[in-house]
Amino acid sequence: MFEIHAKELDWEEVGVEERSMGPETFYAAVVEHPELGELVWELSEYPIGAFNDADTNVGPHQLLKNVEVGLGHPPDVEDGDGEEHPLVVDDMVRWFFEHFEDPAHEMPYDGREGGYQYFRGGPYSARDMLADQFSEVPYETRQIAVDEIERDGTIDWAPVDDGSFADDFDQDSEDAARDVAEADPDAPGGPPDQTPGPSFEVNAKDLIQLAKSGAWNDEEADSLADLLVQLRAAVDDLLAALDGTNAHGHIFKAARAYRNALDGSPLSIDRMYALGLRLINAEDALRQAVSTGDLPPLPIEAHEALQSSLHLHGVVIGATRRGKELLQSAADFARSEHETAEHRALRKGLADAVAGSNGVFDTDTQEFVANTLNANASGPYPDRSHHLAQSTERNVLVTLAKWAVKPAGLVLGTAFLTSVPGAEVIAGTTHAIDGVWTFVVANLHLLQNLAATYAADMSWVQTTFSSIAHFLKMLGKK
Repeated sequence: MFEIHAKELDWEEVGVEERSMGPETFYAAVVEHPELGELVWELSEYPIGAFNDADTNVGPHQLLKNVEVGLGHPPDVEDGDGEEHPLVVDDMVRWFFEHFEDPAHEMPYDGREGGYQYFRGGPYSARDMLADQFSEVPYETRQIAVDEIERDGTIDWAPVDDGSFADDFDQDSEDAARDVAEADPDAPGGPPDQTPGPSFEVNAKDLIQLAKSGAWNDEEADSLADLLVQLRAAVDDLLAALDGTNAHGHIFKAARAYRNALDGSPLSIDRMYALGLRLINAEDALRQAVSTGDLPPLPIEAHEALQSSLHLHGVVIGATRRGKELLQSAADFARSEHETAEHRALRKGLADAVAGSNGVFDTDTQEFVANTLNANASGPYPDRSHHLAQSTERNVLVTLAKWAVKPAGLVLGTAFLTSVPGAEVIAGTTHAIDGVWTFVVANLHLLQNLAATYAADMSWVQTTFSSIAHFLKMLGKK
């Protein structure tokens, strides 16, 4: 199936025949198509100024839908009083809006990239387009049409989608579409599962938040119920002892985040483990600051409450199946992982990107992710901090890739870029799409490099980021 668009027809006068009511003039438009051969459109004018007949010859091929043809002779530009004929202006304005539109209709908008992204070409000006199409009309008359077209303030225009953009995809574009379609999160071999440790989900406000992963079973909950009561009480005592102080704000902040993790049902062992480790690292940092004289020691009641909280935390984590799994994973990771300086630099780059992002993570999760990635291999248990940073990084990559490739339920494919929903995805017209898509695009090179440091189990994530990069390149090319 092939499409020939009206704008491709170049009409010429091909003959005149005298008849009873004057001459009949014949016009033709010939297209030499590389696949279909010669295609001919014909029409005649008889009597002068009246459309008479039209015919189309497409050879042995079947014509599914024809273009509409008719006569559009511009009348004299000026009448007897020297005034411009309004029909000429009307014709030019009508022609322009048949071929061009306000970019706000379909073009994606990216403030970081300078505004509307004209992936079908452009921007075009009414003055230039009318000069090309109506060169025989005097400049002054064309300017009247330009003023009419631009009367609402729009001066940059995008081409109307006539289908030719989709037809013009080259093989690389088709490959990119197939790659992204294969990255469908619902397809077999889709995104990998998030590993034990901090995992993430998208909440009702379309923001990425910490998920309640690693919930303990009923038997564990019953056996540890009394310990949990004591743990909550110890953390409450710590917060009360630190309330209103300025010298130990980092301890107060870490304790408050950990206390929040102890609320809700079911409790998330992954979240307790991660935020408890943050509290442990905060206590270690305080110890070092006290030894150098940079900070005063904790008040006695706060010190006792902190030590009780950390002790009870360790007991609870070690008594659960999931907690033991996390501790063993950290030990195994320390023995097997030899991280390069380049990977550490990439992780630091991701921490900075998350810390500076807006509309992607909820506030607590944004702070947690940035702090966890920056606390890589620090504190009294560097193996646990290192493993926590690695699992957090991996699960963030999985979440970003999954949400970016299928925002609002759309799988990126061939039709993506040529559809209004596709343009909305790029433009970021919903909160989640605006946040996650913009974040991924702004940090795509970093995310690609990070994903490439993982083994084959992250191949879906690697393919997703590479395919998005291909689409963005294609947008720039088109």
